[in-house]
Amino acid sequence: MEYTKCNICDSGESVVLIDGDYKYVRCKQCGLVYKNPRVPEEEWISSLKESARENAGEIFLEAEKELFADIISKIDKKRAPAAVNIKLLDIGCGYGAFLALARLRKGWDVAGTEMGIQAANFVRNVYGVNVYQKNIQDMNIRDKEYDIVTLFGVLDFFYDPVNELVEIKRIIKADGLLVMRLNNGLWHLNLTRFAWPLVFLKLFPAVLHLYVFTPKSVKKMLEKAGFESIEIYNSKFTKGDIYGTGGPLGRPFVSTAKELMYLLSQFIYYISLKNIVIAPTMVVIARRRV
Repeated sequence: MEYTKCNICDSGESVVLIDGDYKYVRCKQCGLVYKNPRVPEEEWISSLKESARENAGEIFLEAEKELFADIISKIDKKRAPAAVNIKLLDIGCGYGAFLALARLRKGWDVAGTEMGIQAANFVRNVYGVNVYQKNIQDMNIRDKEYDIVTLFGVLDFFYDPVNELVEIKRIIKADGLLVMRLNNGLWHLNLTRFAWPLVFLKLFPAVLHLYVFTPKSVKKMLEKAGFESIEIYNSKFTKGDIYGTGGPLGRPFVSTAKELMYLLSQFIYYISLKNIVIAPTMVVIARRRV
C-alpha cells in the first residue's frame, strides 16, 4: 500500500472519514475525498476486471440507452445547431452503449478507448466503431483533435485524474466539450458511512473507488485542469437492477426507488435554482478554456 496527497491541491493534510478495510480521507484544504492509502498503480490497473456476465453488451445497452439519450440531448443543446462533422472520443467506452447511440447521429465521427478485450471486440464487431486499446497518452493524438470527449463512470478510477484531464483538455478543440457521468459522493459517501441498516437488509446501493467526487470537488478539479462553463446535472438512472443493489427486494423495488429518487432529486435541483445536485450519479459538461 502507498500513501498519496490530494490530487487537486497537493496537500497532505486530511481527516479520516471511513476507517475500515479501506480508508477514505477528506482533504482539509479543498475537500476532495479519496482512498488513502491505496494499492500501487500497476496493481490497481491489473485488478480492474471487465464484466464476465453473458450477453453483457445487450444488458448494458438496454439498461443505459435512456440515460445516454438524455445526455446526447444535453450535448445537442450545448453545440451550435448547424454544427456538423463532429469528432467524438469516448474514453473507457465499456460495451459501447453510448457509442451505439452516438454513431447514429448525422455527421458524428465516433471512436472509443477500452482496455477490456471482450468489451472492445464487442463494440468493434457489433457497432462497427473503432476502439483503441490504449491510454490516450499512448495514442499520439494531435492537439485539438476532438470536438467532444466523454467519460462515463471513469474519472474516479483514474490514479491521477488531474493529469488525465489536462491531457484530455489538450486534445479537445478550442470550444469543445468534455462530458462526464460519475458517482455523486454526496450520496455514496454518506450511505457508506451509515450503511449498517442497509447491509443488514442486504442492500448495497453505495459505490466508492479511488476518488469520491461531489459537485463541488469535481468543479474544482476541472477548473484546475483548464475547463470552464461547468454545468452539473442529476443523471437519469440505469434501467432495472443490473448491479444487484436491491438484494432480496429485487428489480421491482429498485426500479420504483430509482424513479422516486430521480423525481426528488429533480425537485430539489429546480427549487434550489439548479444549485443542488443530490442524485446518486451526476452528469458534468464543461468547455475547454481557450
